[in-house]
Amino acid sequence: SIVKDSLLASHKLSLLPINVCNPYRMSHLISIEKGDVSCYSFTNNSVKSNLLTNFIDSYGLKHTNRYCNLIEDNGTYLPSAAKRAYPYCNLTAPLFLLSVNNVYDGSKPVREIGYLYKGAVIHRTGLGFVGFETTYAEDVVTHAFTREFHDVERLGITTRTETRDSDVDMYYVNTNFTASKTCNPVLTRSVEINKLTGVKQETRLSYDAFNNPTRQCTAF
Repeated sequence: SIVKDSLLASHKLSLLPINVCNPYRMSHLISIEKGDVSCYSFTNNSVKSNLLTNFIDSYGLKHTNRYCNLIEDNGTYLPSAAKRAYPYCNLTAPLFLLSVNNVYDGSKPVREIGYLYKGAVIHRTGLGFVGFETTYAEDVVTHAFTREFHDVERLGITTRTETRDSDVDMYYVNTNFTASKTCNPVLTRSVEINKLTGVKQETRLSYDAFNNPTRQCTAF
């Protein structure tokens, strides 16, 4: 909702929504008319009321979710230091992120996963939000964790995963956009190192003309 209950606007008024955020989770609406610039602030953000916060699954386990705003200084999100070339740019917007997922069996905690995010990126000429550079999830009950690295300028493909037990690097082909503006990355090779045994496992994938996998070779 806007600060004023009603807003009279002439037919010549040009409204320009731009990405201006303040620490109170609100965006602003900028109007430009005959050289005069006016700013209209929003008093309420109702997005959070539409987020899933509690549910019980078919096993009778209770799930609770907590969310944080991307523009809040709460330790859930870290902006990127990378400089992006057009049409990509780093995102600053009041986007709600899942920060904690709790699962209970009665009063007994089964899982408590905390999430961290780094480097939100958008594509300004059609793709919109393309993902985060890095995502991290850790279960404080089991101490298991997963960290994922993404190539956000190539449709957000996952290039590396790190867990408590192993690290996996992934390699793709067809990661660049063609002249017809299409891009269809295909995973062709992955290298996994088991942290417990030190064993290296390399997997190669082959595909047919329709990108259906036809062969998988694994070597140690």
